[in-house]
Amino acid sequence: MTEILEKQEVAARSFNDNESFYAVVLFNSAAFEGAALVAPDRPEIPAELVDKIRYLGPPRAIDDWRAPTGYEDPVEEQENDSPFDFCHKCFKKIRDNIIHCNKAIWPEEPSRRQALLEWSKEFVDAVYTSNSAYSNEAKRLKSELGIENF
Repeated sequence: MTEILEKQEVAARSFNDNESFYAVVLFNSAAFEGAALVAPDRPEIPAELVDKIRYLGPPRAIDDWRAPTGYEDPVEEQENDSPFDFCHKCFKKIRDNIIHCNKAIWPEEPSRRQALLEWSKEFVDAVYTSNSAYSNEAKRLKSELGIENF
């Protein structure tokens, strides 16, 4: 298998800004899911981050592919949600919309898409700066997978 990979010529290109944001969302989402299995305590998230996603408007989920807009109600903040829980639900919905290409089918306004991606990066940064057991486990998992640069 290694021989096959070595013989293939792949043109190395730099990520554009969107690709970098998408990589941050996708790779860290994987690390966060793994960390949740090992570290039950969730990190503290700054209130400003919660306020920002409320202001932006939480992302919407795809409801029905046949519907004119495809969207159902946005992610809802539950009474018992911690700041991390609500932000993580929003982060996961942003990830889902990337993975399932929903935003290509029913695109956001470019400024909103950019704002949600920037918010996602801020959420990731807040998790890691919490220096919690959860964030330390996510860092370990990313290192194990060789994706620690994202």
